[in-house]
Amino acid sequence: MFNMVEFGEQLRRAREKKGMTQQALAEQLSMTKQTVSHWECGERYPDLVTTKKISQILGVSPDDLISEEDMENIVERNPVIENSLINTLMVLLYTVAVISLIITPYPRFLGFDVDIVDHSTLEQKFGEFYLTGGVVSLLQVAGFLYCLINAIKGKLSPRRIGLGWIMFFTVNFVIHCTNFIALLSYGADWQIISLILANAMINLLGVVSCIFFFIKKNNNIMWATILGIISIFGLYVDVLHELYDFIKTAIEGDWHISWYGYSYYWYKAALYAFIIYQVVVLYRKRKVVAEIEAIDR
Repeated sequence: MFNMVEFGEQLRRAREKKGMTQQALAEQLSMTKQTVSHWECGERYPDLVTTKKISQILGVSPDDLISEEDMENIVERNPVIENSLINTLMVLLYTVAVISLIITPYPRFLGFDVDIVDHSTLEQKFGEFYLTGGVVSLLQVAGFLYCLINAIKGKLSPRRIGLGWIMFFTVNFVIHCTNFIALLSYGADWQIISLILANAMINLLGVVSCIFFFIKKNNNIMWATILGIISIFGLYVDVLHELYDFIKTAIEGDWHISWYGYSYYWYKAALYAFIIYQVVVLYRKRKVVAEIEAIDR
């Protein structure tokens, strides 16, 4: 693992050799003197983007501060999100996701009146298929609970994020496949069936992309872009469309239907937005390491 004490000593030597004070370095980085002091004491470390800026200011190679192996360890073993405020928001988001996933599939057992939910005739006819969807949703609960625990511990590494999202996309894939079978058996309109099948394939692509980007550490822009597109698609299909229905039913005065029927989608909006943020941050970190390695070669 990355030795913060060794990094701090290397930083202090490079700074003193440059003839700079901690205050001067902090000002050029738009940070406080205390932050630089924490780095040099080995209590904390900067992210790789900041490390690259430090090396440019001090006129040294990033390798003089951190070895290539340590840089890769920082990216792949440390939390993707290092900002404490954003990490707190992420903890809250995962908490809401876990609670929502537990409550939504089982309203009757938790005292909700399922009759207030605006079910379609098709959903009522094939309730057993939707019950299956509720059961497999427990896998999503397990995935996000795993992410939640690691986020609280400050150990939400790329691999752990990937595992959580693989569970999310896998369950969505299974649910859409189940719905596809139900609709096909019912003889539903081919356009609806095609849409369900397309959603299933998109979630399958999400699983594959997570495996390559998060687990296999493949920083190809293709995988990052695919995850971004899938998330934007999810925002549109699962959130914006439902937001329109929410506003429409609210205007009509059916607040009880609106609140329960569509509250499930609110947290999903934040989830999709957050995966985009996580992908961007991780891609940027890996790109910095790749650029530094290319310069050293």
